[in-house]
Amino acid sequence: MKGTVLAFFALVACVVDSRKLLPAETGCFRVKDKKACCDAIDSRFTTDGNTFGGQRCLPSSKKKFSSGNVCEPENWVDEKSSRRAAAAICGDEGMVATASHKFAMIARNLPSTFSLPDPSEQGTQVVLILMALMIPIVVTTEATDYVMGKAIQPGSATDNAAGKGLMIFAYIVIGFLLSGAFGLRF
Repeated sequence: MKGTVLAFFALVACVVDSRKLLPAETGCFRVKDKKACCDAIDSRFTTDGNTFGGQRCLPSSKKKFSSGNVCEPENWVDEKSSRRAAAAICGDEGMVATASHKFAMIARNLPSTFSLPDPSEQGTQVVLILMALMIPIVVTTEATDYVMGKAIQPGSATDNAAGKGLMIFAYIVIGFLLSGAFGLRF
C-alpha cells in the first residue's frame, strides 16, 4: 500500500510538472513568449541571492507586467496582489500541482545536494556508535515481542500482566539511567 501511494505521487509529479528548467542562471524575465513562459522554470540558483531558482515562470495576462517583462517567476508575482491579478493562468496552478512541482524540484536537486556524511568526522562517528549501541536493544525488543506474541494469547490477563511488568521494568531502567546521567547514584 505504502509503495503504491509513493508511486502514485511520483507519477503525478512527473505528469503535472512538465515544465523544463531554463538554461543555467537564466531568469524567467528572459522568456519573451507566453507559451514558452508556461513551460519554464527559473534557473537562477546562485545569482540574485538564490531567490528565484526553481520558481515556475508565469506570463502576464496583458501585454507585460509592471516590470516591463512578459514573464516573471512565481514568487515575484506572489509578492503583490496586483501582480497576481496581472498574471495569466498556465493550467498547472493549484495545491496538487504546486506540491508536485516542489517535489519534482527536490528530486531534481537531490543528486547534487545530497551526500552521505563523512565517516571520518567526529560527529558522524558519535552518531554511528550510538546507532550501533541501539541495535541490540531494538533486536531484543523485537525478539521479545515475537516470542511473547506466540507464547501468550493477545488480550489475555497474562498478556496484560506481562505488559505491566515490562513497563515497570522499563521505568526502573530509565530511572537508573537518568540517575546516573544526573550524578544521583552513589
